[in-house]
Amino acid sequence: MKNMMKKIDSRKISWVTFGIIIAIGIFLRTIHFGDWLVFKSDQARDAIIIEKALADGFKHLPLMGPQVGGTPFRLGPVHYYFQYFSVKIFKIFPESLAYPDLLWGILTLPLIFMLMRKFFLTSVSLWLMALASTSLFLVTFSRFGWNPNGLPFFTALFAWLFLTALENTGKKRFLLLTGAALCLGIIAQLHFAAILGLGVGLLFFLV
Repeated sequence: MKNMMKKIDSRKISWVTFGIIIAIGIFLRTIHFGDWLVFKSDQARDAIIIEKALADGFKHLPLMGPQVGGTPFRLGPVHYYFQYFSVKIFKIFPESLAYPDLLWGILTLPLIFMLMRKFFLTSVSLWLMALASTSLFLVTFSRFGWNPNGLPFFTALFAWLFLTALENTGKKRFLLLTGAALCLGIIAQLHFAAILGLGVGLLFFLV
């Protein structure tokens, strides 16, 4: 009975700690969100594209996304789709273009916990989530709209779906692998280096 009560108490503490970490992460990512918003040439380019699509209709969104560095190659347009639907909901404001990346940044935190629990104890996973919650890098890149900013979320989601698929069979595995493939498709449209690095890493893992 005492052991059972200890387990229940430890679970309560874990959930409270989990909630506190999430709350801190949300606070750091949302405080003065509009006032401290980064808005440079890439963001101005996106705003012009989205504003034109709002005026002319969804079908006028470009079929190709941002250029890859100074090369003639272009990414896919999924970043524009995220921004378009955000602006449709929240109207055409500078911060509306950044709301999708804010959402990905917040959702990354519980996802990191779920992913880390596959390898570590709950206490260690909470510590790692706390590091992600207060990470200057992750906080900064959750506070403005830019195509690579969704990478932490979609790469973590891909890893969780893929590893969970290996633990299952049948229809559930198929659905999990389908979700992982969709994440790969989104990652490929967010940054060229990310899909290249992830592809090489996945190849080594499979071998």
